[in-house]
Amino acid sequence: MKKYFPLFLIFVLLLFPSRCLAGQLEWQLSWGGDDKIQERLSIFAHEIAVEDDEWDYSITEEKAMLSREVETWQDYNDLSDRLPVLISEKDYILFKIISLKADEKTVPPTSVYAQVAELYGAELKITVPGIISADSAKEVNELTATWKFAQIKDMMNEELLLKAVVIDGFSLGVFLFVFGFSIIVIVFLLRLRRVNALIEEEYSLDKVLEEKDNPRDE
Repeated sequence: MKKYFPLFLIFVLLLFPSRCLAGQLEWQLSWGGDDKIQERLSIFAHEIAVEDDEWDYSITEEKAMLSREVETWQDYNDLSDRLPVLISEKDYILFKIISLKADEKTVPPTSVYAQVAELYGAELKITVPGIISADSAKEVNELTATWKFAQIKDMMNEELLLKAVVIDGFSLGVFLFVFGFSIIVIVFLLRLRRVNALIEEEYSLDKVLEEKDNPRDE
């Protein structure tokens, strides 16, 4: 019987390639420039119970799909059923420095995260509207950092998920407008000052007296 086991294993791999080679969980957070957070989950070959009022939920023969939109990170942190992450930010008016860390506080046993925490083969993707300056991800592609875990609960072992610099578009726009307007005003005042100096030099009292003392030949 043992000699047929490799053939049986090859048969299983060929018959179910996607589930044997891929993980059981894909979790994605996409943070937009408007501060809204798009969250999507794909859970393969696993039954899950969700609250209908918190998630848009659909299921096929192969996987369960969950998605939702949250207005801000503060709103996301207030949810009980969420990926256990916390965000901290330092605001420098024109830009922010954002840090995203795993949250070690107790996760409700009925949450989606608790139900999928021990599934084998988990992929986490986080997209931010800025420059990722530090991360613990397996790979970073432009604005998206990707982690691959044996189980999603292994993310708790990461001291820092990512740090990013996010430009405040509105504040930057106001700054550029004020800066540009200030430059125009300064250039205008310098030219006006130069014109006034030329006028004073040409039509000053000393100039008039000098012309009277030295009349031009007709």
